[in-house]
This record gives sequence, structure tokens and C-alpha cells, in this order.
Amino acid sequence: MYSLLPQRASTSSTIGEWDGKSEEQKPVTLQVIREGRDFLDFYGIKLLRGNYLTGKEDIKSVLINEAAVRMFGWSEPIGKKIYNYTVVGVIKDFHISPPTQPVKPYMITLDRRNDHGSDYVISFDEEHLSDLRNSMKDYIEKNGINFGYIKTANEAYEEYLVSEKMLMKLLSFVSMICVVISLFGVYSHVSLSCERRRKEIAIRKINGATAGNIMKMFFKDYLLMLAVSCIIAFLAGTVVMKKWLEQYVEQTSMDAWIYFGLFILMAAFILLCVARSIWKAANENPAEVIKSE
Repeated sequence: MYSLLPQRASTSSTIGEWDGKSEEQKPVTLQVIREGRDFLDFYGIKLLRGNYLTGKEDIKSVLINEAAVRMFGWSEPIGKKIYNYTVVGVIKDFHISPPTQPVKPYMITLDRRNDHGSDYVISFDEEHLSDLRNSMKDYIEKNGINFGYIKTANEAYEEYLVSEKMLMKLLSFVSMICVVISLFGVYSHVSLSCERRRKEIAIRKINGATAGNIMKMFFKDYLLMLAVSCIIAFLAGTVVMKKWLEQYVEQTSMDAWIYFGLFILMAAFILLCVARSIWKAANENPAEVIKSE
């Protein structure tokens, strides 16, 4: 059949006439796939409305995807004419281009004119990919078949994601450095603050304060600082991320649990830093601390 990935060859058709076309609308280009229902079933492409193309009686019928419906400006595409073809169904958009490119408008027809040929398309269990490659290579060699190459759909699409993966590695490295620097900064600040307030801790301990009371007091102060810094950082990060995601057709959501999780992790780290410093100061002899101060 015609393979979506990798695409060895593709055909397109410039459409200048369709039902409801206004004078302002210019001719549009549709990508053409000359296949029937087997193709849709193989790739799991969902029929949203209308009927499948079944046989020769549908030679002048076509299916179009959602992107084509939007391009033509139709609210009800079933029964509409594209040249001398009749739209009998609408299929769900499928993504076979880089993630920064919008979905192209497609037309599926059983009209085999100007067919550019097809590929052998195989469905397989990924666990047995190496076995499949070996058996196919043996079969090709034994039968002297002139065969180009064997490539999975995932491998073909990964070629579109090279720049994104490189960017992800770079951002991961820079983010890790920033996180490490931030953690060292938080640790140093908490430790220095506790060291400077050793006398205060000692006096509070003499007056009956427990290590838990002192720790609660310190943690409350730092928790307020953390809340203010997180509000600023989360707002700025959200704005930047939304701008970055706008270049992609399919966008992931930024769920609230991500921000909540980051806040909890930072709060836990600060609590550990405070607990270590306070525990050290609380176990010192208050008299010796006051005398040295």
C-alpha cells in the first residue's frame, strides 16, 4: 500500500472548483492518497462521519480529512463536490510531518490515475523487530528482489525530531546546572542564617524552646520566601513555555500538579537544610554558645 511513513513519493492535486467557493478563495492543494478502506484500517485512521470507499462504484467519491474541511470552509462536507468528485466521508487528521508543521489537507480516492507506486507495509510486534529485519533480508536475498530499505514508522518520524531531541538535551543540561546552583545557594543561605543566629537559638533554648519549636520558626520564614519566589518563577516560566509551545501543532498541557510537585520538592529540601542546621545548633551547650558570642 501507500505508506505514510516513510514517504517515498507523494502526489498532490490543485483544486480550483468546489461547492461553496467564493470569488475571494484561491485554488488550494490537496495531498492525494489512492487507497481504500484497508489503508485506513491498517493505520487506524478514524472515520469521523460518512462512509468508507468500498469498490469501483466509489471511483468518483472521496474522503477528506479535517484539515481539508476547514480549508474549504464547510460546516457539512458530506455530499459536497470537489471538481467531479463527491465527498462521502471525513477522516480524522493524522500527523506525519514535523511537529512544528500544521497537518496538510488530504483527499483519499480509489482513482488510480497517476499512481506513484506503493510500498510493502507490515504490521509487527516491536519486540520482534530484529527477527523481522533478518527474515525479510534473507527472503529478499534468496529471491533476488530489488528492494530499497526497511524502515519502521517510528524510525522515519524520529528523523523529524532530531532538532527537538538536541534542544531537549541542551535544555536538560542547562536546567540541571541551574538546579544544582540553586540548591547550593539555598543550602548556603540557610546554613549561614542559622550560624549567624546561633546566639538567638541558644537563648530560646535556655528559655524552654525545643528544637522543634525553633525549627518551626525558621521553616515558617523560609516557607514564605519559597512561596513568593515560586509565584514569580512559575508565572515567568508559564509565559515562556506557552510562547515556546505555540510553534507546535500538538501541544502538551501544563498541569497544576507539576507546579505543586516542584513546590513540595523545594519545601522538603529547605526543611532538610533547616533541620540539619537547627539540630546541630540545638545540641550545642547554650552557655558555651553565648560565651563564645
